[in-house]
Amino acid sequence: MPGGVMSKPFAWNFEPRSVAFKLCVQASFHPSVSNCTVSIPFLDAGGNLSASVAVSLGASEVKPRQAGPGGRSAKCVTTEKEIGNFNVTLEFVKAIQRAKLPVSVALEGAGAPVSDAKICLGPLLLAGSEALSPETYRTGEPPRSKRLRPTNSVSASFTESVGVAGLYSLDVFVAMDKPLLSQEMMLRLMPACFRVEMLQGLPNEKWLPQKCEEVFVEIYPKLSSASEGLSETCPRMQSERRPHNTTADFTEPVVWLLGFAPPHALREWMQHEGLVVEVHDRDPKQKKVDESAPITQAPVHGHGVARFPLGPLLQR
Repeated sequence: MPGGVMSKPFAWNFEPRSVAFKLCVQASFHPSVSNCTVSIPFLDAGGNLSASVAVSLGASEVKPRQAGPGGRSAKCVTTEKEIGNFNVTLEFVKAIQRAKLPVSVALEGAGAPVSDAKICLGPLLLAGSEALSPETYRTGEPPRSKRLRPTNSVSASFTESVGVAGLYSLDVFVAMDKPLLSQEMMLRLMPACFRVEMLQGLPNEKWLPQKCEEVFVEIYPKLSSASEGLSETCPRMQSERRPHNTTADFTEPVVWLLGFAPPHALREWMQHEGLVVEVHDRDPKQKKVDESAPITQAPVHGHGVARFPLGPLLQR
């Protein structure tokens, strides 16, 4: 989370700002594949989903790759396409914050497109943050994880596990020509990004897929009467679901704009409360009932609950 003092009541009165976006694709596939098209929907000027932006890899320069240890040869392609310039408005920022764009992949002659990955645009709001940029490290400061360094792009990856015949790897990026927010916007909006990267040591009994829902996590702020003003700024967020296994990877970030919260509630939350992560890996499957009947099932509580204090983030 970018540093700075707690913000005053918010008003959008920034200098006009425009940012250019582009779609970048890196792929490797079997030499027999003649063409592959990658597409994602994007946002319009008002922040609503608009028509898809598509890139045809068959029209790009192809570089053959030598067979690897497994004796496999491949064609490699790197290409990009301009998406357009967008004015940074309050509506556009909020749309970026919550956008999850599905990536569609279509191989020539392979039937219906496959869409099994999403690009979350929220982390773009932290691009250019001085609080996490390497050039602002103090002498003797311990190195931070590269995953926490905001950049001007977000990505999604496909691998062989997706089940697209002939597609070995695919990396899709949405990139910008400069940080989305100016430093003034950054300090007043105060975007914060939280991510649960992996769960380990989960049960994986054979009966779980038949009797229980797939694995997911919920992230929400731990609030008290003094900080309940954050309930709208920091809503409860639920991840995509993952199949049962001993480990589960999660890529969806949670991005909150803390500058919209009442300063006293934000201060109380960060100093004395924190973040809660619920793990749902054994929620019983919902029984099919008459749609006209009211739902009476009690909410299911997570089988694992972790609480993270945020006070250390204030010690800069």
